[in-house]
Amino acid sequence: MLLNKENKKFSNLKDKISNKENKKFSNLKDTLSSEENAQLSAEMILIMGTLLVIVILLGMYLTNISNYISESIKQVMENSRDSLINRL
Repeated sequence: MLLNKENKKFSNLKDKISNKENKKFSNLKDTLSSEENAQLSAEMILIMGTLLVIVILLGMYLTNISNYISESIKQVMENSRDSLINRL
Protein backbone atom coordinates (compact mmCIF):
# COMPACT_ATOMS: atom_id res chain seq x y z
CA MET A 1 0.00 0.00 0.00
CA LEU A 2 2.81 2.37 0.85
CA LEU A 3 4.52 1.40 -2.39
CA ASN A 4 1.33 2.19 -4.34
CA LYS A 5 1.14 5.67 -2.83
CA GLU A 6 4.79 6.29 -3.64
CA ASN A 7 4.24 5.10 -7.21
CA LYS A 8 1.28 7.49 -7.59
CA LYS A 9 3.31 10.38 -6.18
CA PHE A 10 6.18 9.54 -8.48
CA SER A 11 3.80 9.28 -11.43
CA ASN A 12 2.19 12.64 -10.60
CA LEU A 13 5.60 14.27 -10.19
CA LYS A 14 6.74 12.73 -13.46
CA ASP A 15 3.64 14.10 -15.24
CA LYS A 16 4.17 17.58 -13.77
CA ILE A 17 7.80 17.61 -14.88
CA SER A 18 6.81 16.32 -18.30
CA ASN A 19 4.17 19.05 -18.66
CA LYS A 20 6.63 21.75 -17.62
CA GLU A 21 9.21 20.45 -20.09
CA ASN A 22 6.62 20.36 -22.86
CA LYS A 23 5.66 23.96 -22.11
CA LYS A 24 9.32 24.99 -22.09
CA PHE A 25 9.89 23.16 -25.37
CA SER A 26 6.80 24.80 -26.87
CA ASN A 27 8.01 28.23 -25.75
CA LEU A 28 11.47 27.50 -27.12
CA LYS A 29 9.93 26.31 -30.39
CA ASP A 30 7.87 29.53 -30.66
CA THR A 31 10.96 31.62 -29.89
CA LEU A 32 13.01 29.82 -32.54
CA SER A 33 10.20 30.24 -35.04
CA SER A 34 10.03 33.98 -34.42
CA GLU A 35 13.84 34.24 -34.61
CA GLU A 36 13.78 32.44 -37.95
CA ASN A 37 11.15 34.90 -39.20
CA ALA A 38 13.24 37.81 -37.97
CA GLN A 39 16.32 36.37 -39.67
CA LEU A 40 14.39 35.95 -42.91
CA SER A 41 13.10 39.53 -42.69
CA ALA A 42 16.60 40.88 -42.09
CA GLU A 43 17.95 38.95 -45.06
CA MET A 44 15.15 40.22 -47.30
CA ILE A 45 15.84 43.82 -46.23
CA LEU A 46 19.53 43.37 -47.06
CA ILE A 47 18.72 41.85 -50.46
CA MET A 48 16.27 44.62 -51.32
CA GLY A 49 18.79 47.28 -50.22
CA THR A 50 21.49 45.70 -52.35
CA LEU A 51 19.19 45.57 -55.36
CA LEU A 52 18.26 49.21 -54.84
CA VAL A 53 21.94 50.24 -54.78
CA ILE A 54 22.65 48.22 -57.94
CA VAL A 55 19.70 49.81 -59.76
CA ILE A 56 20.79 53.33 -58.74
CA LEU A 57 24.40 52.71 -59.85
CA LEU A 58 23.23 51.19 -63.13
CA GLY A 59 20.96 54.19 -63.74
CA MET A 60 23.84 56.60 -63.12
CA TYR A 61 26.08 54.63 -65.48
CA LEU A 62 23.45 54.57 -68.24
CA THR A 63 22.79 58.29 -67.80
CA ASN A 64 26.50 59.05 -68.19
CA ILE A 65 26.69 56.93 -71.36
CA SER A 66 23.58 58.62 -72.74
CA ASN A 67 25.04 62.09 -72.06
CA TYR A 68 28.34 61.12 -73.69
CA ILE A 69 26.55 59.85 -76.81
CA SER A 70 24.36 62.93 -76.98
CA GLU A 71 27.37 65.27 -76.68
CA SER A 72 29.19 63.32 -79.39
CA ILE A 73 26.23 63.55 -81.76
CA LYS A 74 25.86 67.26 -81.01
CA GLN A 75 29.55 67.84 -81.76
CA VAL A 76 29.36 65.90 -85.05
CA MET A 77 26.27 67.87 -86.11
CA GLU A 78 27.95 71.21 -85.31
CA ASN A 79 31.10 70.22 -87.20
CA SER A 80 29.13 69.10 -90.25
CA ARG A 81 27.03 72.29 -90.19
CA ASP A 82 30.16 74.45 -89.95
CA SER A 83 31.76 72.48 -92.77
CA LEU A 84 28.71 72.94 -95.02
CA ILE A 85 28.57 76.66 -94.24
CA ASN A 86 32.28 77.06 -95.06
CA ARG A 87 31.82 75.32 -98.41
CA LEU A 88 29.16 77.79 -99.43
